[in-house]
Amino acid sequence: MNIEHILYKAIDLKPITIEEGEFLFLNAPLSLLSFCANEVKNKLRKQEDRNKVGWIIDRNINLSNICVTRCKFCNFSRSKNSSEAFVTTMEEYKQKISELFKIGGRQVLLQGGMNPDFGLDYYCKLFSDLKKTVKEAISLTPRVLIWVWITILENVITVDWIPDGIPTFRTCLSSCHSNSPDKILRRYEVFIKTR
Repeated sequence: MNIEHILYKAIDLKPITIEEGEFLFLNAPLSLLSFCANEVKNKLRKQEDRNKVGWIIDRNINLSNICVTRCKFCNFSRSKNSSEAFVTTMEEYKQKISELFKIGGRQVLLQGGMNPDFGLDYYCKLFSDLKKTVKEAISLTPRVLIWVWITILENVITVDWIPDGIPTFRTCLSSCHSNSPDKILRRYEVFIKTR
């Protein structure tokens, strides 16, 4: 497959296949994708003779600030023994989601710490409970996806086993550009050895 060929196809407003979309996701630079998305948007505007742009209102909710990753840029993470450590409760999720719905929002992005106390049961229950409240979409940051993926692997469960409400994990490893999955896995291995 060829990045340029697929992008010209999209700019010409011709549908691309799922495989082509995945290929772009894994191989095309974000700056090029952004440029082409803008070109498509401009073409659609002219075609429909209007100057409107839409968006989805979402809300980022932190799962926790307890994190073992220790990214150098982060001023957010705390150890689990810190007086500033927190884990978001279901009541807090419901409150934040209610605030989102009141302003017309419809998507929740879960982000935050790689909490070693969050096992597979925790994530399954969390996603299942949240799906009862959020009908549109629940998204996870690449780092959280990787952490959940590691939790699943730790429990000797195949990646194809996806309980109701849990997002797909198929492309999570390739989507974490700034901190490669290998680095995150190495940090995780060091954490496991020191546990």
